[in-house]
Amino acid sequence: MTRRLIALLMSSLECAWGGTGDAHVARERTDINVEAFVGQAHDEDIFDFGQNWNRYLTEIASSTPPHGFGISHRVSAMIVHLRDSFFVSHFWGKTFIDVGSGSGLVSLAALHLGAEQVVSFDYLESSVQTTNKLRNMYLAGEVEGFRAIEDAAEKWTVVQGSILDADFLRSLPQDDFVYSDGVVVHYGEPWLALENIATLVVP
Repeated sequence: MTRRLIALLMSSLECAWGGTGDAHVARERTDINVEAFVGQAHDEDIFDFGQNWNRYLTEIASSTPPHGFGISHRVSAMIVHLRDSFFVSHFWGKTFIDVGSGSGLVSLAALHLGAEQVVSFDYLESSVQTTNKLRNMYLAGEVEGFRAIEDAAEKWTVVQGSILDADFLRSLPQDDFVYSDGVVVHYGEPWLALENIATLVVP
């Protein structure tokens, strides 16, 4: 039976669907009222997280041991995080989608866990640019300790889109692993966003 795993790690709601068949676990935090976010995510009100991600990527790219922790350290930490989140040791032969890719570090970690295809998307153009910035650095051999794997350019795709856009979602493949962290609460319709993310998982 196809192994189905989806991890949604958000500031207001934490849940993980996993295992095989109907096995699942979910836990909800009650310290934040998710409904309070509904209707707040209008285009003119959205904070440009992409600019922050770009600054962050620039800073860690120029920060290497022993004076700091560079990109390779963050990617290594993210590899551990993904293994723990999905309860797997690797993604060999599987597909992965990063919903709200931001810095792109999660996507790069998934690629190095063996994902056959990685799709990164974000609603904000600036975040898409930052993810592409990391992708280009990686392909150019500028991420110390992480040599670009064979066919990396074809295996890692970065696109712009919204989890609330039905037409966009239909253009995406269903994936074995779907990841979103701290993204859904920033949409005007978080519960719809959750439902849409679930449709991206391979049945």
